[in-house]
Formats: sequence, structure tokens, C-alpha cells
Amino acid sequence: MYKKTYPGMLRLLVVSLITGMGASAAAADIRLQDSHIQPDYVEVERLKSTKEVIVITKETITGKGYKNMGEILNDVPGISVGLTGWGDIDIRGQGSEQAQRNIQVMLDGAPITTLTSHPFMNDYNYIPVDNIEKIEIIPGGGSVMYGSGAAGGIINITTNLKRLNKTENSASFMWGQNEKNGALNLGDKVNEKLSYQLSYTKSDKDLYFVDTYRNSEYWAGALAYQIDPAQRLSFRYSHVQDEGQFIASLQKRNFDKYGKDYVPSGKWITVGIENGEKVRRWVSGYLDAEREMDMYSLNYARNFSRDTRLSADVFYNDGYFKNNSQGDKTMDHSTRGVKLKLDHAYGPDRQHSVLFGLDYYTQEAELAYDDYTGGYGGKPLTIHPLHFFYDKKVRAFYTSNKLTYGKWSFVQGVRREFTDWGYDKEAASSSGQDTRKTKDAAVELAAAYQYNDIGSVYARYEKGFTHPDGIQMADDFGDEIKPSSVTDEKFDLYEIGLRDKIGISTVNLAVFYSETDNQIDRFLHLPPGGGLIRRSLNLYDTKRHGADLSIRQKVNKWTFTEGYSYLKGKSDYNEFGRQFMNEAQKNLTNWTRQSLKAVPKHKFVLKAQYDPNEKVSLAAQYKYVGRYNNFTEDENAAGNQIGSHKIVDFDVTYKITPQVTLYTGVKNAFNEKYASYLTENSGGYYSLLPGDERMYYVMTSYKF
Repeated sequence: MYKKTYPGMLRLLVVSLITGMGASAAAADIRLQDSHIQPDYVEVERLKSTKEVIVITKETITGKGYKNMGEILNDVPGISVGLTGWGDIDIRGQGSEQAQRNIQVMLDGAPITTLTSHPFMNDYNYIPVDNIEKIEIIPGGGSVMYGSGAAGGIINITTNLKRLNKTENSASFMWGQNEKNGALNLGDKVNEKLSYQLSYTKSDKDLYFVDTYRNSEYWAGALAYQIDPAQRLSFRYSHVQDEGQFIASLQKRNFDKYGKDYVPSGKWITVGIENGEKVRRWVSGYLDAEREMDMYSLNYARNFSRDTRLSADVFYNDGYFKNNSQGDKTMDHSTRGVKLKLDHAYGPDRQHSVLFGLDYYTQEAELAYDDYTGGYGGKPLTIHPLHFFYDKKVRAFYTSNKLTYGKWSFVQGVRREFTDWGYDKEAASSSGQDTRKTKDAAVELAAAYQYNDIGSVYARYEKGFTHPDGIQMADDFGDEIKPSSVTDEKFDLYEIGLRDKIGISTVNLAVFYSETDNQIDRFLHLPPGGGLIRRSLNLYDTKRHGADLSIRQKVNKWTFTEGYSYLKGKSDYNEFGRQFMNEAQKNLTNWTRQSLKAVPKHKFVLKAQYDPNEKVSLAAQYKYVGRYNNFTEDENAAGNQIGSHKIVDFDVTYKITPQVTLYTGVKNAFNEKYASYLTENSGGYYSLLPGDERMYYVMTSYKF
């Protein structure tokens, strides 16, 4: 298949290694102190004083009996998982069609965001919950240091392979009504310089419908070598393998008729030609959950002085997934690249700092399968190989400068990014290949004022960009596939925030407003001259605003937390979009002003935890997801106002010994019936995916 090589991916790292090792003797007294080990990601830490950053710890994850990443994120106000489509993660109300692009997901510092969502969906639930150390969420923003996708936000996942200064030895087993999950972690220091970590996780899950399941295995290992007191080199490898079958949605009438016993209709597919005849095979109607992925990363950390430190990450991941019911069609994907960060403190008291960064990586995705033509009208039956290949190469450099004067902090940042897009497509009736180059810039300006030991306020402006999905880079003209005329989306984000302790409450508040005035849409178009075209154009102007509020109280043995999010947005045609629709003689959408599609306006999560002693912890959580619109035009509102739902969980933690802990609880204790995904209701016909029912779980963990 058409693949691009990646020469010189390691050049920058090799130069850094040679330079660093050559100077190691002179720098022997410069140690990697805790201040240099923490935080794991300097770019995240730089944002915290002038940006909302949500941190979910391992303790929180373990104590809730979560099954996957989606469940963890769905308990965060301001985030919805699955409402806009199977596997979609929506941060700050991006809404239908936008959530899957307006996000960037990082795993141990390497990007794993899907390059294209067409034709098969993808999710991020293949990351085992047992191996997650923490999740850092940057809602809306971070474009200077992360690039495309920050309009919705950044999700930074850290596993137990990231930091090896403290290795882990543990075993755990979880039993749920429909799930069994086991994990083993082994780690140790071989000597003063070398340490290792090994992990294995196996999970078997029965899903909602009959004969649906997802079984996963995960192997991982890491080595860390302390070259000298100022330098560290670490290598990580992980392999994930899924198999199973599932249902992403079904017609409401079928759900009412069959419930959990619904079985999707199977079909015959053609798998080859023999003696001039089609060879056919029967396949079920379930979507295939098969997936394999290998992930490699190499990190080099170097302290040149007390003020200057370098971090270099080289990463490579490669794999495939199916997520379809079309036989052997698989989506292959890979990412490889390098990220360099140089952090320098300066000023009379080292109170200022500047971060320089360089990103260089390539993503590829390919779907290839055979089509069969002829076999009628005297035409011989022939095989027509089809393929859909996308690639994207990103080269970017950025700098973020932080100035501190007494109680004031000021941040200025800029990013310059160069992107090379390519596609090579052979469809059933059309084909084409081309390349395209784009240039983007991101800017951030922020200020924070700490008015007492705890309290601070901040204000932030950010201008960023979002790349198109792979499918949006080309238009299909029926017999020829040509480059589309879309430009990268641009957004402006304004945010103000407050952090303080008011009485017994610790308060965090963020209020934001954002606008994207060239949002992309892909649609079918019949021009006046005839010929059906699939086009992508920058047609819309979308505005969003909202607020996130979190409050925490500690009263004797009680801990209370309250989280609330308010989200609202609206779309309309921009000047170009309105002109195009008029010239194309297409009916203009009468955009609703109520809200964006599939964005709950209100969501809050309340939690109470009681710790009667050092061994026992009792917790209850109440989550409310408000009603939302499942339409874009007010005339379609009937039957498309989706009601709210409420979920109550109870959890118990019991430390039997310092090494053994027992976790148990019930999720959705009152068995609330709700849909986690719904398509728009058209004349009584729509599809849905029911939400999880009540589930009891028991888990034990042993540390040794």
C-alpha cells in the first residue's frame, strides 16, 4: 500500500543524547530533584495558574469501580460521552458532528487521537482502568502547546509506566454482574540506576444485549535508566488486544419489541471469486469489536542546570480496529513522531520561566478491501480493489513565557504549525490522490492575580485552530475525487476563573465564551448542472458559552463535593455559507436558538464521603444530566426533546490490612432507564443505545 517513510525521526533526540551524555561529568551535581520529576508534563503545569485543569487521581478511579475510560469521563460535569455518537467524548458542548474533532487525547505524552472517523467509529476504552495513574483534563484550550483539537479540550492520560522512580507490585481482581477483571503489576529496582515495571490486565465483559461482549488483554513493560544524577532514559511498550461484538444503536421499535434479546439481522457478503462465481459468507449483524495496537515510547530527561531542563519523547503506535459488521474490513492506523520541550527559569529569583517546544509527527489511516463488479449482462465478474488512505504530517514549534511579579502572573504564548495532508482513494466509481499544505498559528494571553494565600483570579484569551477530519479533505464528484476547499477552523476563546476558600468551602469557578466562525460541514450537494457531489465547506458560525463550578467541603469525618456545568451554544450560517446556500438554491436551515444538538444545558454531580476510621470509607454519588435538544431546527422539536436522567451510585472501601483493600458498591442503584445515545426522531423512526443498568461489583487489591 501507499505509505510514506519517516526518515530522521530520531535525529533531534540523538543530538540531545549525544550533547547531554558528553556533558554528563560536568553536570553530575545537577540532580533530577522532585521539582523536576513533578509534574509529569510541564505544559500542563504551566496552564494551571491561568486555566481550568481537572485532575482525576488513581484513588478516585479505584474507589468507584469504573469499567472503562468513558465511565470515568462521564462523571465529570462539562463532559458527555456517547451522546453525539458511539465513542465520542464531548467537552464543553461541542455538539453533534464536532465532538470527535474538537479533542486531543494523549497517552503518556503521545497523541492517540483518531485521524479520521469515517467510515468506522472509534473509542478510547481500550486503555485499561487498572493501569491509569491519573487523568488531566484541560477543558477548552491549550492550542499553543497541543495544536489542533483544543477547541473542545485536551485529555492527558498517565499510566503506571510513566514514572518509575516508584515501582508498583500489586494484584487485583474485580467481579461485577457482567464483568470479570484481573490485573497484575510487578516492578522493582535492579540496582541504583535501573528499574522496571511490568503489567498485565485481562477483562471479560458482557454488554447490554444478548451475545454482546468485549474481552480485552493488555501487556505493558517499562525500563528506566538513571544515566547520571542529571539524566534519565526510559522506554515503554504496551500491547492491547480486543475481541468481541456489540451494538452501537438500534431502531426504537426493535428495542421496544425485543429489549435485551434483540439480535441484529445477519447478511451474506462476498469474500472472493471461484470459477467465475461469487464466494459468499454469512456474517452476523453485530459490530465486530476486534482491535490490536502496539505502542512504543522513549523518553530522555536532562537537567542542564538548576534553571534549565530538557524533555524529549519519541513515540510510535501502530494497530487496527474494525467496529463494523462488514466482514474483514479493518481500519489500519499509526502515529510516529517526536516532541521536544526545553524549560528555562530566569530572573533575579528564578521567578520567570519560558518553555520552548517542538512537535514533529505523522499520522496515517487506511482502509482497504475488495469490491466485485460485473456478473451481469454478459460482463465477467471481476475483483475491484478499493482503498482509502490518509496521512498527515505535523511540524510545529511553540513558546510560552510566564512572568511573575509579586502576586501577578502573565503568560504569553505562540505556536506556528505546518501540516502536510495527503490522500489516495480508490472508491467504487471514483478515485483520486493529492497532497495539501496548510499553515496555522495559535496565540495565548493570560493574567492571574493571587489576592491572598489561597485565593486567585485569572483571565485568558486564546486563538486556536482545528484540522479537518480526514474525510473532509477531499470532495467526491461522482467520477473523480478532488481536494476540498475547506480551511482549518479558527476559534477565539475567552475565559475567566476564580479559586478560593470561602468559609469551609474550596471553590473553583470558570466561565467561558468561544466562537468558531468557519465551522466545517460535509454534505450531499446536487449542483444546477447535475451530478451528486459529497462536499466539505466552511459554512457555519458557532458560538458557545458556559460555566464550570466545583466546590469541596471537609467537615470532621465527612467530605462533600459538588460539581456543576452550564453549557449553551448556537450555530448559524456565516457570510460565505449563506451566499453558497442561496446560489446553490438549497433550503436554508432554520437554526434553533435553544442549544446545540446533543448538548445538555445542565449537569451536576454531588458526592458525600464518610470516613468513620482509617480503614473504612463510605461514599454516595448523585449525577443529574439535564434534558437536551436532539434537533437543529425548531420545527423538528416535537419528539426530539430528550428528558433528563439521574444516576445514584454507592461505594464502600475497606482496608483489611495495609496491603489488602476491598472495594464494593452498586452503580445506578435505582436502575434508572435512559438512553446513552439517540438519533433524531423522524416520524417516529429513530435509533438509540440504552444506558447501563444497575450493576453490583466487588474488587480486591493486594499490594506487595
